[in-house]
Amino acid sequence: MKSFLKRYVPPVISGALLAVSFPTWNLWPLAWVALVPLLVQTASMPPRMAALRFFLAGWVFNSILLQWIMTTVYWGGGWGFLGYQILCLIMAAYWALLGFAWAWLRGVGRPGAGAFGLAVLWVAMEYAQAHL
Repeated sequence: MKSFLKRYVPPVISGALLAVSFPTWNLWPLAWVALVPLLVQTASMPPRMAALRFFLAGWVFNSILLQWIMTTVYWGGGWGFLGYQILCLIMAAYWALLGFAWAWLRGVGRPGAGAFGLAVLWVAMEYAQAHL
């Protein structure tokens, strides 16, 4: 149980903290530290493991942030919840690609694969989410 918590709590914390930093909860100062647990945990992980942790953080983030979609349950019944979770999983896949790419770049020793590389990949992820 201890190793399970050690593996999966940091991504859940990061996703939740980042989600509550958005306007619905307006705890915006948390945005400055929200990703720290996730980034510290995945800093030396192989790409597949990092992608899994980023996927979990992205799913938690989107599940909390997009909770307003649950109003469709009134009109669509249980199908509304299913569609909501499918959307959250699709959005989390972008996070997983980001985590995989960041870990891969660090693993091959590319210059700028640290904080700068993560920032560039994050902007690319946000652009892809907005345009795909």
